[in-house]
Amino acid sequence: MLRPTHAVLRPNVVVVGTGWAGAYFTRNLNCKLANLQVLSVRNHCVFTPLLPQTTTGTLEFRAVCEPISRIQPALATLPNRFYRCVVYGVNFDEKEVNCVGVGVVDTSFNATVQTFNIKYDKLILAHGARPNTFNVPGVMDNAFFLREVNEARGIRKRLVQNIMVADLPTTDLEEAKRLLHVVVVGGGPTGVEFAATVADFFRDDVRKINHKLVEFCKVTVLEAGEVFGMFDLRVRNWGKRRLDALGVRIVKGAVVTVNNKEVVTKDGIVIRTGLVVWSTGVGPSSLTKDLDVDRTSRGRISIDDHLRVLRKGAPISDVFAIGDCAANEKLPLPTLAAVASRQGAYLAKKVNGELSNKPIMAPFEYRSLGSMVSLGIMRPL
Repeated sequence: MLRPTHAVLRPNVVVVGTGWAGAYFTRNLNCKLANLQVLSVRNHCVFTPLLPQTTTGTLEFRAVCEPISRIQPALATLPNRFYRCVVYGVNFDEKEVNCVGVGVVDTSFNATVQTFNIKYDKLILAHGARPNTFNVPGVMDNAFFLREVNEARGIRKRLVQNIMVADLPTTDLEEAKRLLHVVVVGGGPTGVEFAATVADFFRDDVRKINHKLVEFCKVTVLEAGEVFGMFDLRVRNWGKRRLDALGVRIVKGAVVTVNNKEVVTKDGIVIRTGLVVWSTGVGPSSLTKDLDVDRTSRGRISIDDHLRVLRKGAPISDVFAIGDCAANEKLPLPTLAAVASRQGAYLAKKVNGELSNKPIMAPFEYRSLGSMVSLGIMRPL
């Protein structure tokens, strides 16, 4: 005769996403109080602040990845599970998460696709956001993003290919200049860190391949607003001087189209380039758009000050949202790793309290400890 175990009687806590918010929640959840199931397309958390350094080989890709099973070792023990899948919907009335599992890709690039549902007692939505292209034509086809390891790999591969082609005797001067011109769209932290990293790489490493190519290596940052806008004027001016010393050119203007060889601005400026990196912030993902929940004016999941998801102005029972996918309309916070990680830690403490009949009544509060941007080797801002 089979007897129920303590694990069967525990509530199921389901986490969607392994970014900063999801990873910190997963790490801090007491798995003696609940069965944990994590759903994500990747089995690791990416240390996104260091992604720019991987594009030039300063860091290896494995240095910025931490497996979710190391973040929470209990995932290696049943009934706790990690499922690599795509979440495409949530039935809040039935307390079910709708998932798609993708099988192994064969030599013909085909893979089996199967759907399945996961029941939850408490649901934490931490699936993040997608790059915001502002519907600019050509961005999705011709620009690179820098939020995932595979995107950083793509940038690194393109950089190396451009340098190798520019060094061929069959490549004319104008084509070499185009190939060695990197354009970064967006003057936020990721954009300027990548620009400074590439400028350092051009200055220090390209000369080891062919010193004559160094004079053709250029980096341009395109920003419609203000570069280093998150800092005060004094720090902002220092950052601009540092970029100027690295040879990074700052151009103010909005991009209206991107093709495989050029970027065109609203003012009619045409910039020939061999690599475009798009870093203009984030917008709602397809899952966020499809959920039957309230949304903020910017399309993020609407939450209250206890991180509970709202529907028709009221919290949905046992459903929370943290990180870039969610915001409190009354007090929106920036889409930063610092915010997401603290939300994850707070919510884990809150859920642990609820599961142990010691509820935490205090709302989530975020206090900024400051911001930092790396502008090349040994040059923080």
